[in-house]
Amino acid sequence: MNMESKDCLQCWRAKLVMLITIVISVMSCSHMTLKGPQLYYFWLFYIIIIRSTIG
Repeated sequence: MNMESKDCLQCWRAKLVMLITIVISVMSCSHMTLKGPQLYYFWLFYIIIIRSTIG
């Protein structure tokens, strides 16, 4: 039971990482940019998710 919920959480994180990657791609294509603190917090959030997904 506990193992299944952990796998589900990893799956959810993987989907979230994929979603963020798509958002970055869309932003790059449409030349939208985050500036200042927004960019810092965005990447910090992204890195935390990736690290928690991998590790």
